[in-house]
Amino acid sequence: MEQNYETLFKAFTFGFLRYYEYDITQLRDSVREILKDWGKELWIAEEAEYGGKILIIRENKSTSQHYHKDKKETIYCFKGMVDIALTDRTVTLREGDDVTLFPKTIHTITGKRDSILFEVSTPQLADVVRLTENPKRTGSP
Repeated sequence: MEQNYETLFKAFTFGFLRYYEYDITQLRDSVREILKDWGKELWIAEEAEYGGKILIIRENKSTSQHYHKDKKETIYCFKGMVDIALTDRTVTLREGDDVTLFPKTIHTITGKRDSILFEVSTPQLADVVRLTENPKRTGSP
């Protein structure tokens, strides 16, 4: 399993570097960009076995409070710092830290600094149940 995680991490790092190295118009078929009031999601992998996103979260901005019915996700902090508020505690991720969230785990992510997160998950990328909505959300899902 460790080998699998490292392979996915390398693929995400490559996808991230590729996204920023080239003009996004060249990648529109391979990267799905969803703008949010807190930043943006870049869907870089939608495979049958797994999914992957790059989350760019701006300082002092937060995602909606939400959970996933079936999706299990590991979030890795590539750059910056975020707080992930859970029902019973807050987890702070700094560069190099990660956390795994299991299905039905209620959470909100807040940027303590401008941050770049890699999310590796089971393939249900659109599996989200929002409990609170951010009023200026500009994208789907």
